[in-house]
Formats: sequence, structure tokens, C-alpha cells
Amino acid sequence: MSVIHIISGPVIGAAIGYFTNYIAVKMLFRPYYPIKAGRFTLPFTPGIIPRRKNALAEAVGRAVGSSLLGEGEIKQILLSRGVKEAVSGGALSALSGGKEEVTVRNLAASCMSSETYEVYKAQLVDYITDKAAEGIDKIELGNVIATQGAGALKGMDLGVMAMFINDNTIAAFAKPMGDKITEYIKREGRDKIRTYIYEEVCKGEEKDLRELGRKYEQIDIKQIIEQAYTRMIDSKADDIVKEFHIAETIREKIQNMGVKELEELVLSVMKNELNMIVNLGALIGFVIGLLNILL
Repeated sequence: MSVIHIISGPVIGAAIGYFTNYIAVKMLFRPYYPIKAGRFTLPFTPGIIPRRKNALAEAVGRAVGSSLLGEGEIKQILLSRGVKEAVSGGALSALSGGKEEVTVRNLAASCMSSETYEVYKAQLVDYITDKAAEGIDKIELGNVIATQGAGALKGMDLGVMAMFINDNTIAAFAKPMGDKITEYIKREGRDKIRTYIYEEVCKGEEKDLRELGRKYEQIDIKQIIEQAYTRMIDSKADDIVKEFHIAETIREKIQNMGVKELEELVLSVMKNELNMIVNLGALIGFVIGLLNILL
């Protein structure tokens, strides 16, 4: 048997295995579009991936949206040290830079309408007023004032009047006085408290936050910002994930990609593996040809 006859079998087997796998790999993408013969579409056209592109887009979008980038993963990303430092650093930069005063009102104007801000401010004033009124009611401020006034009256040098003012007289005077003060606070106190608090809130919203930060150096503004950001993400992570529309976005992006662009994307990730499959076909064909000679 000549050398040509010996090597021809393995070589031909290797060539068949190589080109068979090469064509199979190419048929993953080629042809890009269906080939028509009259009313009929030729088999295996278009390629497997172009023909199943919509199903691929649906599967990838669903997998990424539910498993790879779900609520937990998005929360982990948003609460990573780098993101939190970027958020707090950006807020501090806004507070420390620029010539314009950085006030609560200015900051609010950058993220909400003036009408919404006024609603929030009114709610804040009402909340503080309610808490102050509850506190005054609990400590019975009217009775406290009357009792303290009676005590002060006892300690005063009243001269001749002392013979007319004894403990019974003071007690008889203090109780009605306390009741009157309590009644006044309940009737008109809340409105007066609210007016005072509203005025103080209006003053506070116009103060430069940078000046407050420099005045109270012991306050870690960056930490406060990070804590507020963390609480917001913890409570709103699910809403944020829904707003991202991750699965729908990925599905739409893949569906809108050209077939050639999709091929380049897949090959950029799997080119070496696909080449290994082609070369493996050549190796298997060579081994089969060699076995035919030996057996």
C-alpha cells in the first residue's frame, strides 16, 4: 500500500470533519435572510439564530430581568460603596460649590415643582405643630404655670398683703388660673404655635446649607446623605427595578439588532470556542480515517 493511500483516508476524513463543522457553525447565522424559490422557502434559511432571534431576545430578556438583575441585584449595585460615595460626593459638591446660595428651597426647586414643595412644607409645619400641641397637652402646661406662679407668690415679700394671702388663698387662685390657661391653649394655642413654627420654617428654608455645615462641624453631612439615600433605596428598590424595565429593554435591543451585528456580538464572545468545534471536527475525521486503515 502506497504512502498516498495510507494518508489519504485520515486527510480526507479530517477535511470532511473540518468543513462539516465549519458549515454547521456558519449555518448558525447564515444566510441572514430566507431564500425563496417561488412561493417556497429553502430549508435551513435563514440561519438558526436569525430565525429564532425573537425567541432568543425573549429568553435573554427574561433571564436577565428575573435572575441576573432582579431587585436584590439592583439594590446591591445601588447600595455599593462606590455608588453611595458618588451620590454623597455629588450632593456635597453641590453644597460647597457655586456662587449661588444653596438653600432648602433651591434644592427642592431642582427636583420638584413649587406647588409640590409648598404642600410638603405645609405638611411639615402641621406635623411639628401637632407634636408640639400634644407635648403641651401631656405636661398640662396651664397647671404647671399656675403651680409655679403660686410657688413664686409664696416666696415673695408681700408686706401687709401677706396677712390676706395664705396657702388656701393661693390654692383657690391657682386652680382656676390653671384651668383658664389650659382652656386658652386648647382654643387658640395651636394656631399661635403653628404661626410661630411656620415663620421659623420659612426662615430655615432660606438659610445657606453650606454655612450650616461649617457652623456645625460635628455633623457628618456626608453620612446623613448616605443614610437617607440607603433608606430610600431600601424602601423603593422594587419600584426602581420596575421603572428600569430591564427585561423589556434587553428584549427590544436584541430584536432591533441587525443579524450581522448579532453575529459579531456572539463571535466576540465565542469565537475561540466555535473555532475549537471546527478543529475538533477535523481531528475526529482524521482519527476515523486512521482507524479505517488500522482496522
